[in-house]
Amino acid sequence: MPVAGNREKHIRVIKKAFDILELFLFDNKPLSLTEISQKLSLPKTTAIGILQTLTGLNALEFDLQTTKYRLGPVLFHLGMHFISNIDFVALAKVWMERLCLMFQQTVNVGILHNHKVITLVQAEPGREDLISLPLEGTTLPAHTSSIGKMFLAFMNEASRNILLKDYQFSPLTPRSISSRERLDRELEEISQKRISFDEEESVSGVSSIGSALFNSVNQIIIGFSITGKAESINHQRDKIVKEVLYTSEKVSALFGYSH
Repeated sequence: MPVAGNREKHIRVIKKAFDILELFLFDNKPLSLTEISQKLSLPKTTAIGILQTLTGLNALEFDLQTTKYRLGPVLFHLGMHFISNIDFVALAKVWMERLCLMFQQTVNVGILHNHKVITLVQAEPGREDLISLPLEGTTLPAHTSSIGKMFLAFMNEASRNILLKDYQFSPLTPRSISSRERLDRELEEISQKRISFDEEESVSGVSSIGSALFNSVNQIIIGFSITGKAESINHQRDKIVKEVLYTSEKVSALFGYSH
């Protein structure tokens, strides 16, 4: 029965492809052909064929300098669609709108992807429909963004060291963090207080105060921040901090988080 045999072969190949993709979720770092082959007990000839196919589909990316593979943009876009369809939007939307209306400032919701923070949705005052999608490609470096700093602060040390190993602290403004030492000091404080700041570090004259939504095992699901003119943010700083922390705690509880 050649048709059934081919079907079973295709299923096995698809299963191996998913096994390879799952490796990157558990290891959270780029992997070489040898590492993938050893971890899955796959012959290199089999693994390279699947890896080339996944790379061709943009599910993986191949780094010519390190000769290692990492997750590709297609999986990120799939994740974006997943996020837009889960209960997060329904659970968190009203809270983001609340902050937006309370302070008449933009509320950004985002994730960390590699070294960049990608804004998923925004709540903007003055819009008939407060919640909107940002312009495609709206990103900020992790070290200048209040959302990025939250993710870095609550990332396990090994993963953070890998991400920051060859990190370029390119300044966007004169106030941008310029060294790993300075960033580490700030991340330590963030991990204790669960609040982060972008004090004109991404755009001169613009500041933000951020936190995150946590799950039941104290991992960040998503980050959020209140962003506006530095003068206005600083004028309401204490009240914004209080409400951002309150929002983080209340919405995180919906995802199973508890002290």
